[in-house]
Amino acid sequence: MSQTDSFIDEVSEEVRRDRTYTLIRRYGWIAVVVVILIVGGAAWNEWRKAREASLAQAAGDALATAQEIEDPAERQNALLDSDVPESAAPVAELLASAAALAADTPDEAADILAELAADGSADAIYSDLAGYKLLLTAPEGYLSDADRAAMFERLSAPGAPYRLLALEQKVVELAAAGETGAALDGAQALLQENGLTAGLRQRVSQLIVALGGDPNGTAGAEDRAETTPSAPAAPTARVAEPAAAPAADAGAEVAPDSAAPETGTEPAAAPAAAPESTTPPAAPEDTDAAPAETNDTEADQG
Repeated sequence: MSQTDSFIDEVSEEVRRDRTYTLIRRYGWIAVVVVILIVGGAAWNEWRKAREASLAQAAGDALATAQEIEDPAERQNALLDSDVPESAAPVAELLASAAALAADTPDEAADILAELAADGSADAIYSDLAGYKLLLTAPEGYLSDADRAAMFERLSAPGAPYRLLALEQKVVELAAAGETGAALDGAQALLQENGLTAGLRQRVSQLIVALGGDPNGTAGAEDRAETTPSAPAAPTARVAEPAAAPAADAGAEVAPDSAAPETGTEPAAAPAAAPESTTPPAAPEDTDAAPAETNDTEADQG
């Protein structure tokens, strides 16, 4: 390699080095920021997870401590006053309603459940559960018929977390109200729903049997008689009367007087027609021929 070529290579290498340093000085900070963001984001995510776990642990400890209180009324107050994060507040309210029921204060339990059921900020799994428990445990007269119907409509909407349980409870209330036909229809429709558990399917089938229906989809005999119009009676086919026995052969002569029935006796019924025979009947003997010959002999002797 000549000295000229060596000099050119050194200059080219120096130019490339200068360009690289220039790019690093101009854009190197971007790479540094990206690395810092990645590391900082990972660290913040880990801190957030640790904080949520710590809060959940603290909330669980507070709820567990309140649940250990034996007196239901005190347990209810402790649950409602417990220092839990907002995400765990619905759980505390549900437990407090159970404590109120145990303390024989159903009105307070219903108030807690109604407030949670109407809380739009709570997760649907908690608010709908509160509404379902409200339907089951509310004192008589606490909910109007319109309120109960609206709650059933909400809980049985497609996609609701407790839809199947709400449909089951609706069928039970229809049966308790004496609306057997509507209860059977609702129970049969519930059996066709997807996602039915084995226990729920068994309960619904037993309810259908208790109402006089068939879990396979056939209503009870009494319900069918009430709801299904009776089919028209089939016309009765008239049985053709047997043809009269054929009369005796017109060419046959009448039997002698000795074969006639005695005076005062009823003539015997005509026997049934004998089966036809391919052999023609034999001609009856001429009973008048012999008496005629006897009369001629007596005349000659005289």
